[in-house]
Amino acid sequence: MTVRPTRKFILFLVVWYILVVLARMTTIFALVGIALTLNLVTLFTSSQLAPKSLDPLANYFEQEDIIVNIDAIKEIEDLTPKKKCDKFKCFNVLHCEINQAKQLSYFVYPPISFYDSDKNLLYSTRSMISREYWQILHTILSSSRATSDPNRACLFVPSVDLTWLDRTNSSLIRKLYENLPYWRFVDGKPGTNHLTISLDPFQNMNSLSSAISRSLLVGVNYDTWTLRPEFDLNIPFVDSLDDGTSKNDRETQWKLIMTQLSSLDETQRKSLKRLEESMRGELLVLGHECSVQRAVSDVVEYLRCANDRDDILARVDKTACRCSEDKVLDFSFPSVLSSAQYCLILHLKGTHPFGDSNTYLISQAIKHGCVPIITRDFVLPLKSSLKWNKISFSLTNEHDLESLATLISSIKPTTYEQMRSEARETWLNHFKFASQVANDIMLHYDGLMYPEILKQ
Repeated sequence: MTVRPTRKFILFLVVWYILVVLARMTTIFALVGIALTLNLVTLFTSSQLAPKSLDPLANYFEQEDIIVNIDAIKEIEDLTPKKKCDKFKCFNVLHCEINQAKQLSYFVYPPISFYDSDKNLLYSTRSMISREYWQILHTILSSSRATSDPNRACLFVPSVDLTWLDRTNSSLIRKLYENLPYWRFVDGKPGTNHLTISLDPFQNMNSLSSAISRSLLVGVNYDTWTLRPEFDLNIPFVDSLDDGTSKNDRETQWKLIMTQLSSLDETQRKSLKRLEESMRGELLVLGHECSVQRAVSDVVEYLRCANDRDDILARVDKTACRCSEDKVLDFSFPSVLSSAQYCLILHLKGTHPFGDSNTYLISQAIKHGCVPIITRDFVLPLKSSLKWNKISFSLTNEHDLESLATLISSIKPTTYEQMRSEARETWLNHFKFASQVANDIMLHYDGLMYPEILKQ
């Protein structure tokens, strides 16, 4: 008699066979998974493939310094007229590569140490850098525009912070830049496609532009005689320590304030005196000559204001006082600007000390809630991207200051409050941090070099 297996027994055999196959496959997959895991751990713990810090500046400062002997390279004279530089004559568009977001690409120089022939350290970009310039580099390195490949870069940003250098020593500045590894990389000419940024509000831009040759120059102290149109850019002064949060709600003591008395010529002083008489106590005029010579001794004493800041301004402006011509009144500067509704800022030719430069005063006025009244000769910060007619008044003739009293009295309170509010927003969105200024710089040159990109 033949014994036939029951259906249950057959089903049991099938299930058992499937389980055995699955168990073997699971073992194989498990062994493969373990092997792959061990390989990945080995790779990522090696020095070559170890994950780097997400902070671009951390990676930036992990690089070894480039050591440069500034006496090793003989300076080659550049015959290009610096005054005639524009985006067609001193900029090589063919070297530019645009990223996927249709933006210009930027190469930030790695840390560099400059020595002379006697091995004396002249300048180090690693240690001699202000917090403001640090923010500029950080913003560029953190952006989608940054590239570590000089062959793919459109613009080269030197890591040299000019606020640490003697602004009068053009020879040293020229030597430092001439010894940058990629200074002649683009077309063999000095400074082509380089972007030099100076945050010093008292820098002589004409002297600096001569020292850095064909480089684009972004600065804080331009006037109509030094700015090269469609090439250079005037930017606001950035004071990163004071956020200006207390300047919104304050009572104004004067209608108008002017703090450039010490830098005015005789004609401007006479015109200002007539305005002072017509405004009858509503105008506060201050200068920076605040020392008092005591008759009983040879000691020069200073009024009670003191400079306790630690920023760019503290290194270039050693006083924080402004006082009246008779030295009876003295005030802390620039906070005194918040005590007036309007700030009169006259156009001064050349470089002037103690915070009298045009761009610096405009930046401080906006920060302290004081609506600027300026002359038409100004090169305004970020002029092409900001609506200056909504946050300032422009004088047609600075020698006719007497008419200013009539202008101020005709402004409606609602108009003043609207302009002050607009000025406040401008400071918060464009002037407050160096990172904002860096973004505005990059946007400006995107639109300047490729206007069609900005339109898109």
